[in-house]
Amino acid sequence: MRFIQSVPDFPDLVYGFFAEVVLSLLLTSFKFEDAGKSIKWRMSGIVAPVVEGKDHARSELPMILTRMEKK
Repeated sequence: MRFIQSVPDFPDLVYGFFAEVVLSLLLTSFKFEDAGKSIKWRMSGIVAPVVEGKDHARSELPMILTRMEKK
């Protein structure tokens, strides 16, 4: 557990915790599926996914995003 070292650290802790909670809620609310596209990885300074047969200057990772129903 991280302790607050000074007052300026407090907003960063609050925003970080809030972002973590929102992200976890969003990730559990959606289903991620493969879009069926062939993906290659561009291995340059930064590794990035690209769709095979498309412009390799643009990074893409197509997927099907479905909202999960609450139970």
